[in-house]
Amino acid sequence: MIIYGIMKKEARKEKKKFNLFGKIRNLWEKHPVWFVIAAFLIIIFFVSFWAKIILYLNFLLGNDTLIQLSSDKQELFLLRNQADTIKFNADIKTNPFCEAVCSYEFEDISRNLSIDKNNFSLANSIPFSRQYSINEQSLGTGLEIYRFGIECKSIKTILCSTSEETSKRVMLVTVNYNLSAGDQEYINSLKAQIENISYNLDMLGKNAAFFNSTLAKLNEKIVLNISENDTKNLEFEILGSRNRFNGLYDLWKNQSYQNLQNEIDNFNANLGNNLAVYSQLNETILVSISDYNALIDILNETSVELANLSGIQLNETNANKLNSLITEFNNSLSLFNNRTVIPEKKSLVYNISNKVYEFSNINNSGNVSNITILSIPDVNIITKFDTYRNFTSNSTNIIHIEEPLPRCCVQNKCSACCVSNECKNSPENYPIVFLHGHAFNKDLPVEFNLDGFNKIQDNLEGDAYLNAGAISLYSGDLTGSWSMIPTPLTLKASYYYDLLKEKDGYVTVQVKSENIDTYAVRLNDLINNIQKKTGRPKVTIIAHSMGGLVARRYAQIFGPDKIDKIILIGTPNKGIEGSIESYCPIIGEKLECEDMRSDSLFMNKLNRDLPNVPTYMIIGTGCNMNGEDGDGIVLKRNAILEGADNIFINGTCSGVDFLHVDMLDPGKYPQVYKEIEKAMNLTLTISTTINV
Repeated sequence: MIIYGIMKKEARKEKKKFNLFGKIRNLWEKHPVWFVIAAFLIIIFFVSFWAKIILYLNFLLGNDTLIQLSSDKQELFLLRNQADTIKFNADIKTNPFCEAVCSYEFEDISRNLSIDKNNFSLANSIPFSRQYSINEQSLGTGLEIYRFGIECKSIKTILCSTSEETSKRVMLVTVNYNLSAGDQEYINSLKAQIENISYNLDMLGKNAAFFNSTLAKLNEKIVLNISENDTKNLEFEILGSRNRFNGLYDLWKNQSYQNLQNEIDNFNANLGNNLAVYSQLNETILVSISDYNALIDILNETSVELANLSGIQLNETNANKLNSLITEFNNSLSLFNNRTVIPEKKSLVYNISNKVYEFSNINNSGNVSNITILSIPDVNIITKFDTYRNFTSNSTNIIHIEEPLPRCCVQNKCSACCVSNECKNSPENYPIVFLHGHAFNKDLPVEFNLDGFNKIQDNLEGDAYLNAGAISLYSGDLTGSWSMIPTPLTLKASYYYDLLKEKDGYVTVQVKSENIDTYAVRLNDLINNIQKKTGRPKVTIIAHSMGGLVARRYAQIFGPDKIDKIILIGTPNKGIEGSIESYCPIIGEKLECEDMRSDSLFMNKLNRDLPNVPTYMIIGTGCNMNGEDGDGIVLKRNAILEGADNIFINGTCSGVDFLHVDMLDPGKYPQVYKEIEKAMNLTLTISTTINV
């Protein structure tokens, strides 16, 4: 009976199914067109309904537009007139029913030029690529910076639920340029010319100084045919030449070689004019010194002759004449020491000298006189002038001109590249590293987490921080070329990546299923790589949410020596509680969610001590979280960090818009960025002002 009843029941089901199929068949036979239309509308309704649900869930979990950007090279090494190509590949994904509207730009960051830019639209998962040839024309040594950027957003339609938030990726390319053999020979010739000019100018200056000193002494004894204006004009010209040489040397240091040869030629012509003026004045002084010293020699000879005559026994007449000559000689010496022109001195000296030599030939016959002969004055009291050193450029003592430092330009502002320890160790040049928070959807690519800091990163570029894209764990291709960039960089980093070693090298893999201690170890590798590539000893960390726990744990394990400061935004420093704790492992990874529980062993260890590093904690308030204050994800009391500079930002939460996430948008909460500026000691502020 039981079996019969079951069989009867199954028969009734088959009969009903048959009747239903029959009715559908009859409807198809009587109204085929209406049947097709109705069936199509039903299918569209269900597809649309379920698509909307799926897409909305994806939107809530952060699954929107995704960009993965790569290039075949990140640095080039070129000589002048050499060229190389670089290719960028972008893989852009959107929700299945969405279309992405994108724009790209290839920039010459050094010259502040846009090389190529355009807008385009594409469907889901269609690859995009661009290739560029870089032809190096710079004469010298240094670093040039290029950047490729692409940003996309999905457009909201009936079938496409999207936040329309922009996803952005950028990649820096550096070009290390150097001199060819021919260029080096040309630069060496310029250097030799500058060294020769430097030597000649130095000698001219020294001789001019000696010239002025000698001239001052000569003017005490001799009335010269040189006006005060002549010497002042020479001094002025030499001072002007020194100033022009500084400009010439600046051209050398700045590697402005194209203009340097013309400036050298102009300088040599001007220096030649100065030398001509100097030579003319110098000749006047040389002749005056020679004449003056020759007259002193004649006076000495006359003095010797008078001394010889005074030793001869003379008659009375000659003795009186000799005393008269000695008296006249004394008077002549006195007059010679007066400031007069050379011709007057010559007349005076020649007159007394001739008289003495005439007297030496007189007839001395007769009785010897008892008249006392006067003493002969010492001519040596009249000092001769040293022979003046004439200017010469034939010396081997060439002044060494230092090699110019490599040149780096950022946004058309050029300076020496950052190659000195003083530059690299300056806190103003430390890079900023952005650390994302907990991934609410464990199955999404890491790239979604990297977009959270886009707007803050854009604002920092306005404050002279160059957006350098992202940094990975892999360091095999790092040469430190970024270390030469004389401006600080901002970099996105993810602790969700790890390296897998294979036969041909390393492969980057996404691993989200670890605890926070593991993420701290990966952060250590990231910071080590940043040090290698930027050459800077420290970084500043700006971390959101769980990223702040990773940063704090890194500093606790590895020490704070490589961190200049930490800026935390919405970090659950004492953990998560309530519904947030319950939902966390459902949509996120279990291990990190367990670590973030307020009563976890990890939180207990983390809060035992704080690293000795300046820490700023930006805390969101204003959202009701089951009767407590917070930012919609983190309770205020769990965000407060003892020993840090706690900063409170009041805001709101509505629907799925949480203050916890909105704090990363300077347009919605400009005071968050202002606090970042204060912590970074920046003076600029964002122009956006929105009252909240």
